[in-house]
Amino acid sequence: QKKISIHYLKFWFAFDLVAILPFELVANAAGYVPSATGGNILGLLKLPRLLRLGKILKQIDLSSANFLRLVWLIFGFLMLVHWIACIWYFT
Repeated sequence: QKKISIHYLKFWFAFDLVAILPFELVANAAGYVPSATGGNILGLLKLPRLLRLGKILKQIDLSSANFLRLVWLIFGFLMLVHWIACIWYFT
């Protein structure tokens, strides 16, 4: 437990800290206005969290039936949310 905590503090804590800081609020208070063509550059500061995705995917058995069920569940949920949003938009 202690080893895991120390490893997290040495490596992943910095990425998580950068990802959770409310940069948008600080930028808005400072008068930063995102450009219409460039989007919000501050969103790029949340990208380091994607580094974890590779590590997580290595630990998951992608051929297992449970993983396939989870993928179908997420896909079904996203489709349901999409359809509800479409109905809401068009009514």
